[in-house]
Amino acid sequence: MRLYFRGMKSSILCIGSLLLFAACGQGGGSSADAQPADSTATAPPISANVLDLSQFDMPLLVNVPEKGTAPLAVMNEEMGQVEVRAGDHFGLAIKEMEPDFARLKADLERDMLLKNTIVQEAPELLLYRSEYPNEAGVFMHFMQVVKLGARTFVVEDLQNGRFNETDAKEMVAAVMPKPAS
Repeated sequence: MRLYFRGMKSSILCIGSLLLFAACGQGGGSSADAQPADSTATAPPISANVLDLSQFDMPLLVNVPEKGTAPLAVMNEEMGQVEVRAGDHFGLAIKEMEPDFARLKADLERDMLLKNTIVQEAPELLLYRSEYPNEAGVFMHFMQVVKLGARTFVVEDLQNGRFNETDAKEMVAAVMPKPAS
């Protein structure tokens, strides 16, 4: 019987602590208190086609080609990347990380479904074509590196995007460092 009440005391104490913690966290703070950054916020365009990614702690500009759709940049917390979209023919994923071109090339070679062909290879870029069997679809993909001082950003096309070679080359040319102010 004594053990039963001891366990019950612990449960009541734990629940009481949680309620007190929740009540304190609901804040009676003023509206002047700093609000946490909204990770779903979108980057405002500098001009009609240029997005500044500074609000995502990325000193980059994305010059989106005129596609008839306003560009939109959103933080994808699940993937840890900023995604920039404008219509069906422009989609970027940008992460701060070191590139692994060797792993990407090995993955392309091991792919049993798609025939992958490297179209352009440079120290900062890998542009490749993926073809489905029986020519059911041919799509272009890329991995690009943008270095800014000690920081390195990897830019790729969005997964599941259906981009042609022109789309891919426009996306590669779209990302640039933000000039120092």
